[in-house]
Amino acid sequence: MNPIITANQLEELINEGSDILICDCRFDLTNAKAGYEMYKTAHITGAIYVNVDQDLSGKKTGSNGRQCHYGRYRFTTL
Repeated sequence: MNPIITANQLEELINEGSDILICDCRFDLTNAKAGYEMYKTAHITGAIYVNVDQDLSGKKTGSNGRQCHYGRYRFTTL
């Protein structure tokens, strides 16, 4: 997986005082609470936690999966 920007680029933006929003989206499909627990343990200063299941996924409808070729893990309308 390639990052959107490198750690060095992010550090540069932070040090310049750029107006940025850092979202921590760590997630584990086998443990829905793991991402938030990791965030609480350590994260980039100023980052917010964004829950993949609650904030970045469609609603559970019971018909996701085979009947919906996108599934629920796609970006929702913000």
